[in-house]
Amino acid sequence: MNKNITEYPNLKQIEQMVWRQLQETFSTVTKKLSEDMDQQIAEEHDKKGNSTKVWRTSVWTSESTAW
Repeated sequence: MNKNITEYPNLKQIEQMVWRQLQETFSTVTKKLSEDMDQQIAEEHDKKGNSTKVWRTSVWTSESTAW
């Protein structure tokens, strides 16, 4: 007699799959939002007659040295 055995994910596995998908979605949305905001800032900057410059951002850590 043949038995068809189907394994379904348990609650922990479902939770992990949902959490991974949530992280991926949040990352995508956050990246897109940041890019759109950056574009808007650059456009507003240009409208004011300022030249387009590369904005430099630095992150200071306890290991950073003074400039």
